[in-house]
Amino acid sequence: MNKEYNLGKIKKLNIKVETLKEKKDVVDGKLARLLKSSKDLENIIESQRSEKVKEEAGYNVVPPPTADLYLSPKKDLSWTGLPEFVDDTVTDYSRPSPTVASTLSEDQNKDTSTSEEVASTNPSKPFVKFVKPKDSQPES
Repeated sequence: MNKEYNLGKIKKLNIKVETLKEKKDVVDGKLARLLKSSKDLENIIESQRSEKVKEEAGYNVVPPPTADLYLSPKKDLSWTGLPEFVDDTVTDYSRPSPTVASTLSEDQNKDTSTSEEVASTNPSKPFVKFVKPKDSQPES
């Protein structure tokens, strides 16, 4: 009886060993795929870090700008009331008015029977007056 008991135990252990071997094969396959993926990712990262790749792409062609190249605009501190902070510079943003010029040869080649209008240097601008509507009239 002892012998049969031991044989039964050995069979159960052999079944467990086979099951564990199958699980090990599955885990080994997953591990191999993970290692290959990890190696591929390392190659991709290394190719992006490589100085050779950066030089080929032109990353090292233009040096960075110097720190003094971009100066911040002068701050307006005129609200403080101190005269040393008042900015007296005047910036003219108006556009020059267009002019119409004619040459002597153009004047000679003009046909006297046709007339040509010359554009004014200051075209008239329509005047729009905005009026606020009255909300309500006082009742008497």
